[in-house]
Amino acid sequence: MQKPGKFYVYVYLDPRPGKGLQPIYVGKGTVDLDRASDHWERRCTNRFLQSVLDKIRLAGLVPQITIAAYMEDEEEAFAMERDLIAQYGRRDLRTGSLCNFTAGGQGTAGLKYSEERLRRWREKMSTPEWKNIVSKISRDAWANPKIKAERVARIRRTAADPAHRAKLRAAILKSRTEQVRNKISVAMRTNWESEEYRNKQAASRAEAHARPEEKLRKSEASKKVWTQHRDKISLAIRTAKSTPERRAEASKKSKAYYESEDARKEAGEYAKAYNTPEVRAAKAELLKQRWADPEFRAKMLAKRKSKAVEV
Repeated sequence: MQKPGKFYVYVYLDPRPGKGLQPIYVGKGTVDLDRASDHWERRCTNRFLQSVLDKIRLAGLVPQITIAAYMEDEEEAFAMERDLIAQYGRRDLRTGSLCNFTAGGQGTAGLKYSEERLRRWREKMSTPEWKNIVSKISRDAWANPKIKAERVARIRRTAADPAHRAKLRAAILKSRTEQVRNKISVAMRTNWESEEYRNKQAASRAEAHARPEEKLRKSEASKKVWTQHRDKISLAIRTAKSTPERRAEASKKSKAYYESEDARKEAGEYAKAYNTPEVRAAKAELLKQRWADPEFRAKMLAKRKSKAVEV
C-alpha cells in the first residue's frame, strides 16, 4: 500500500447498474481537509456532478471514491489530476464521462461563471425544496458516527490554531455591520419566542453543563477569576446591590416570583435537595479554612465592628 502524502488525487465512480463504475469526477485534495467526500456529503456548485449524485442517491446507492495516488508535492498532484481528466474526458466537451468543467490543476482557481448562470444558481439555492434537500443531507451526514467524528476532529484542529482563530475573529468583526447585527438580533428574538426552541436550547445547555469535564472547566475558571479579582468583584456586587433602584427592582422580582405557589414549591424542593448533610459539611469546612486565614479573619471582624457602630 502506498504511503500517504500531504496531497492526493481522487476519482468518483458511478455505482449504478449498467454504468460499469465509470469515472464521473476527478479532483485533488489534501489529507487534512478530506475534500474527496465533500461532493457527496454536501451540495456542490457543479451542476453536472450534482445531477449525477442526485440520481445515485435516489437509487439508494453511494458513489465509489477511489484515491488514485498520494504525493507530497502539490504540483505533482495537479499534474496527475490534469492527466486523468484528459484520459477520461469531459461531458461538457463531449469527450468522456467526467463532470469536471476545467482541465484540472491550478486552472480550477481561474474558473469564472457568467452573471446569468450565477443568478439562476442563486434563485435555485433559495427555493424551499433545495433548502430541505441540503438540510437533510447535512442531518444524515452528522448522524453518521464516522463522519461526525472526522468533522469534530477537524473543527478542533482548526480551533486550536491561534492564527486561524485570529483570522476568524477578524472576519467576523468585519462582517458584523450594524445591518447584520440588527438582522441577527431580530432572528434571535424570533427564535426565543418559540417555546419549542427555548426547550431545545435549555435541554442542550443542561446536557452540556452536566458533563463532568464541563463542570471541572467552569469550576477552575471561576476559581481563577475569584482568586485574581475577588476584591474588585465583591465591590462591584455590593455597589450594584446598594442602590435604592436595584434593591427595589430585586424586591419586586422576588415578590412576583414567590406569588406563585408552584414557584414556592419548586424553590423549597430545590433548597431541600441542595442543603444536604454533605453540602452543609463541605460549607462548614470551607468556612473554617477561611477563618483560619488571619487576613480574612481581620477583614470580617472589622466589618462586624463597623456595622455594630452604625447600629
